[in-house]
Amino acid sequence: MYKMILQINPTQERITMLVLVIMFCYITQEVHSATLPSDQYMPNTTQRDDKLLSPFTLIRFANSECNQDDYTGTCYTKWDCFTGFAGEKQVTANDVCSGGFGRCCVAKLGCGATSNKNNTWLMSPDFGESFNYGLDCVQTIIIDSSICQLR
Repeated sequence: MYKMILQINPTQERITMLVLVIMFCYITQEVHSATLPSDQYMPNTTQRDDKLLSPFTLIRFANSECNQDDYTGTCYTKWDCFTGFAGEKQVTANDVCSGGFGRCCVAKLGCGATSNKNNTWLMSPDFGESFNYGLDCVQTIIIDSSICQLR
């Protein structure tokens, strides 16, 4: 009769734990990617495969100005663009910026909406059609105490 004893030394235990952490991070990233806003909600979006990044890769870039379709926007990740501009009428993130890691996020504020983001465009309803003098449209911009100018 043989007796089998399984012993795990501390090094094997650490490796096992590291493998479990890496698997958890990878699965979490995949689930997070699956819950991102679908391109069907973004008009005129060109099809493009997303980059698969290692769970340990962190990419940081400045939220600098960018241009998209004759509008000035701000460079954000695609996720930050759509989650950070919830009150805006229309948000587009078609053009890439920051070396392909960001999207040029252009927010257009409709009637009754509020924003605290840079480069938000105030849009008149029925823009391009004849002017309706009886229409009230309230748009609220929340500014930081350091802001001294709106244009």
